[in-house]
Amino acid sequence: MSLVSKVILGVKSTYRTVREMSRRELPSEVRTFIDMNKKRATTGMQGTEIHKPVPYSSLKTNAGKFYKAVLTNKLSLMKDLNIDEKTYDMLSSIALSISREESSYGRSGKFFIFNNLEKSNIFTKILSFIRNYKKGDGTLSIGMTQLKIDKVSDTEKELLTKYGITFGKNRSNITNPENSALATIIHLNELLKGYPEYLKSARTLKPDMADIRVISAIERAKAIIRDDTKRPLAIGALRAHQGTLAEKMALKKAGLTLEDLDALRTYASTIELSERAYLAASWNGRMIIPQGPRGDLAYINLIHADCEKGYISNILRTSRVYA
Repeated sequence: MSLVSKVILGVKSTYRTVREMSRRELPSEVRTFIDMNKKRATTGMQGTEIHKPVPYSSLKTNAGKFYKAVLTNKLSLMKDLNIDEKTYDMLSSIALSISREESSYGRSGKFFIFNNLEKSNIFTKILSFIRNYKKGDGTLSIGMTQLKIDKVSDTEKELLTKYGITFGKNRSNITNPENSALATIIHLNELLKGYPEYLKSARTLKPDMADIRVISAIERAKAIIRDDTKRPLAIGALRAHQGTLAEKMALKKAGLTLEDLDALRTYASTIELSERAYLAASWNGRMIIPQGPRGDLAYINLIHADCEKGYISNILRTSRVYA
């Protein structure tokens, strides 16, 4: 067997393993629904074996209701969002994957408690007060995908209203899994609109990969990223405004220099995020293109590339299972 054949077989085997691991985390009813209806679609056309479709009524868990909303509102949302089927399938698969990361498909104990308490006006006011005190942002994350419903754009709010989704003062009926699914897809589509501008910026900032100084900077940056102690501190330095005390303190704590920081920025500027990665990073609150002199996309790209890739890579990996 040739080396190429072995590599291809290895990739296929790895994908199958990942796919099965991701599927096993789904409630059995959703897994059965997906598998049986896909099997019917593929075998029924050939006339060899017809499988009776599993009805929507079988989807009773939070994940089931979430998935049902994705399917039953597909044509309507495609029309309202003015997107094609391929884009919708990408958005819906990412939405389901985000629910896995944020609430374990609506099954985590913390989510269950908070999701019920957030229906209380008093509780949401208390939570909002605490968040405002701790982070200077009183906006709460709600629903299976932990969406900040009060921070969506006016365009989104208009569409959310059409689908009966409420918002305002940290109160929303996206505590309902069906509404959480629709709001997530609507917001992901809004985030996707910024992708062309991001890509344009990323390509403009790309360095000359034949330059020996760039090659040296990349190797220097990779050494920092591989260090589990220095990596999070390096991220802190990238987050800080250039030349501030916060940046200096983060660098000192990590034992890094300004030259190291420049190397990290150089390395980061060689990377372009895919649409899926861009959306995953955006949802994680990291897709903020730096303004002014720090318009180098370093923080954004490094998070995807190596530094905090767990959340993003999990969504990328899982979303392909449902795409």
